[in-house]
Amino acid sequence: MKTKINYKALIPYFLCTMTYSFAAIMNAGLMEHVFVLKELSYNDLEKIYYYDILGYIFGAFALLICNNYFTLRKIVIFNLLIYILSVFALSFIALNPKLTAIYSMVYSGTDIIIVTILLCYIFNDKKIINIDALSLFFLSIVTAYFLVEFCLSHNPYQADLNLTRNLVILNIIPIAIFLFIFIFADNFNSSTQNKNTGSLSILKNIELELLSSFVIFYILMTIFWGYEVYALTDSLLMISVSDTKYYIFIAMLATSILAPRFIFKYNPHKINILSILCLLLLFLSMPFWGISFFLDSICWFLIGMILYMYFWSNLFILAEKFESANLQLTIILYTLAASIGYYCGYLTIEITEDTIGEKSFLISICFVLFVLLGYYLYLYKKNNLKEW
Repeated sequence: MKTKINYKALIPYFLCTMTYSFAAIMNAGLMEHVFVLKELSYNDLEKIYYYDILGYIFGAFALLICNNYFTLRKIVIFNLLIYILSVFALSFIALNPKLTAIYSMVYSGTDIIIVTILLCYIFNDKKIINIDALSLFFLSIVTAYFLVEFCLSHNPYQADLNLTRNLVILNIIPIAIFLFIFIFADNFNSSTQNKNTGSLSILKNIELELLSSFVIFYILMTIFWGYEVYALTDSLLMISVSDTKYYIFIAMLATSILAPRFIFKYNPHKINILSILCLLLLFLSMPFWGISFFLDSICWFLIGMILYMYFWSNLFILAEKFESANLQLTIILYTLAASIGYYCGYLTIEITEDTIGEKSFLISICFVLFVLLGYYLYLYKKNNLKEW
């Protein structure tokens, strides 16, 4: 943890993560337009989106299994080929809606596998410290995200299926850059295969971190899927869901630069408890601050900062508890918990919107935060985590 920063070691990780993230985020945006231009029905689009979310769980679970039999290097190369085939199949082949949904699931599954493996490589590299690994990984993804938003903001392809397909072909360039760096950079040459690891014993030591990962992505999905319906029905002077994403990402970007070295000087479990309390208070008070554009902007910015700190402080805890193959396994499990939380957030809004109504957005988030806070305080006292 006290190793000096090795900027030479950081560059391949930053470039690899950024180029792959750029390709993945760009393709996701292009796929939406391809589906619209193919004149798929609303029900077909809903089914594709459902399978796309389900693919994250499928990918994380597949990685958990393959991790015991193959090196991460082989898994990345194989999944990259599957990813490219899925993108081209969705863009250029006249598939029926069911096959389109299945290809979308495979596409998102390979996506989460590659991103998780990059995270494993970064955290297992002893030449960089974990605090810098946190900032590096997120900065590279956010850089890719804003580059894609800039490229797509001009929207020259919206009414032209052929032009959209040409952009998909051009998007092979960042994939080629990623593959070149991944194959030839020394950072990715080490063997990181996971063998003979006691998965059950590890699970007992990371239950809080897994639950936290679940809740964080449950909240994110609930925000992106349920906030707009809630705000419209309650006549809030709201920021749109797309603008909410910008506030959250900008807040996370600011936190990734300014906060890590300050935050991790203190007990991360205390930071986590404080984060849960702040999130709970912010969501409970949303009916009050949601009527003001200024307060709305500030509070969404705070929510983004807190979610970022909470997510990364848990990864920091995992990096302190484990190393090498065990750390690799815990990161995969952490990703699996996140994908399940994301999926459950989607299901919650879909189901409760017809039962509880528009209030399901706030009720569901506050409920999981209350449960998490109670369980966290219980284990904090039981395991004497104040002595961390």
